[in-house]
Amino acid sequence: MVVGRELSARVAATTESGVEPWRIWLDPGIGFAKSHDGNWDLLGNLDRVRETLKTNGSGCVANAPMLVGVSRKGFLGAATGHKNATDRDRATAAACAVAIAGGADIVRVHDVQAVVDAVKVADQVRLARARTKHTRE
Repeated sequence: MVVGRELSARVAATTESGVEPWRIWLDPGIGFAKSHDGNWDLLGNLDRVRETLKTNGSGCVANAPMLVGVSRKGFLGAATGHKNATDRDRATAAACAVAIAGGADIVRVHDVQAVVDAVKVADQVRLARARTKHTRE
């Protein structure tokens, strides 16, 4: 995935410049220089971004915390029909749940209470996937 390769390159440049790997958080840049479809593709494929980081030799940074900022973004408004950003908090909660289930570790939001339960549910899905994967191996 292109975003994974770009993140991998940026991480390599950052660590080569002397920044310790444990100080790095990954941000795939949802909402930045992407179409609505591009944002959906990225949100739906965060696991592939993480996998690309692992296969492109990013070392310990491949498991660095991934931050996803989808809160009230325009692509959520386009999908829900909510032109006013403050009306997108339920869509934000859903997008955050998808992000967490897909591998994000941190979400940036405006209305924390609207997202807390969604993230707790997504965490359980993610843990269930990990247990299932471990059992199959």
